[in-house]
Amino acid sequence: MNIFVTKRDGTRELFNADRINRSIERACFDLLDSIARVTQVATDTKVILYDGITSDELDLATINAAVQNIKENPDYDKIATRLLLKTVYKYWEIMH
Repeated sequence: MNIFVTKRDGTRELFNADRINRSIERACFDLLDSIARVTQVATDTKVILYDGITSDELDLATINAAVQNIKENPDYDKIATRLLLKTVYKYWEIMH
């Protein structure tokens, strides 16, 4: 089954796991055992995927996936913060 992401302009594109994984990898930069962190956040994010998910919902899902793991390891707080900042920067660019 193919999952499509609805972009802000209304267009739809095929979900690209590599794109999400690269975003999470950047958020995990310089953390110990970053591969395990990327895998955990990506796996938790994929659980909520559905056809037609918006790009905003996908951004929020990755942030929430990191947040739900903070109790296991405080590094997930850094990951969630970095993912949130990426989203804020994206909106800032759109507005300016």
